[in-house]
Amino acid sequence: MESITRKSNSQNWIVIPTYWTSGTKTGGFDHPTPVNGNSTLPRLLDSMINQKENDFRVLILAGGVDESVLPLASEAVDQIKQKYQDQLQITNCDY
Repeated sequence: MESITRKSNSQNWIVIPTYWTSGTKTGGFDHPTPVNGNSTLPRLLDSMINQKENDFRVLILAGGVDESVLPLASEAVDQIKQKYQDQLQITNCDY
């Protein structure tokens, strides 16, 4: 995982919280993304790439409805993030 304290030209951060589930359990979240399902995160990142002003960094927070799903959530975010690293200043953090 990339350190979020690394120096960057950009001082602007966009923080994206994501919530994941491994089944039908929702926890305290109204619509978590199934780790084996379709995420809306790629659509959001595609939109960010197309912005005229791109002087920002992206921090994706990966959370789960319970602790057992956190490793799967982290892996799902890592896989999505890899597709965008050449186009966005992007990092992620598990919580």
